[in-house]
Amino acid sequence: MDDWEELWSGRLLLKSELIGVEPWAAGYPHDMEFDLGQGHTTWSTRVATKVLRTEQEPGFRHAIARIELYKIQFWT
Repeated sequence: MDDWEELWSGRLLLKSELIGVEPWAAGYPHDMEFDLGQGHTTWSTRVATKVLRTEQEPGFRHAIARIELYKIQFWT
């Protein structure tokens, strides 16, 4: 999975074919909904994360910006 770190993998029973994502950070404007195409299904699932950072600048202790990405994969 290249430089993605796996957080969890396993089987997940979803009764609905729709899954939703809600904003978790200030300024993130939209809820999102994804259609998996079928409900009442046990899915193989993997959750992974990747952290992107700006280069550390001289005189600064930490990177200026840090973004955490999450990837959730479903398959039967």
